[in-house]
Amino acid sequence: MLVGRPGVHDGASNLTHHYLLAGIQIFRQSVLDAAITKITILSRRALPSWMDIPENDKTEVVILKDFLDYPSDLPARLAEHDACVWALGKSSVGLSDEEYTRITYNYTMHFVNSLRQEAGTKDRTGEPFRFVFISGEGADPSGKSNIKFAKIKV
Repeated sequence: MLVGRPGVHDGASNLTHHYLLAGIQIFRQSVLDAAITKITILSRRALPSWMDIPENDKTEVVILKDFLDYPSDLPARLAEHDACVWALGKSSVGLSDEEYTRITYNYTMHFVNSLRQEAGTKDRTGEPFRFVFISGEGADPSGKSNIKFAKIKV
């Protein structure tokens, strides 16, 4: 989720893949926070009604069929935000190493690299862009674990 405050860029926020419990709670709190003026959610589908999110005018949901293929204008729009909480994830059960890597690593790196390219064209004053990566307990940053989840989700 990209988070912003008045006077720092445009006060915009972005939440990627909202289905994780942490992501949903962060989204709810962001909607209620008056200092956050815009929230952009990247999702595969519309937000479900069971999320019980307060009515608001600051949330934009961008539906993506493929998290490795963004619309050409999306990186520039996201680069206007102040921060991102990356809460995209899926269980490794039943997935090949390649599919799990695509979801947990390639999607993340595509987002970061797309934003990095676009950020080079922006004149950012004030605080730096913040990226909060929500990973899983037990992830092995060395990548040497024999367990797929721990090895790939770093």
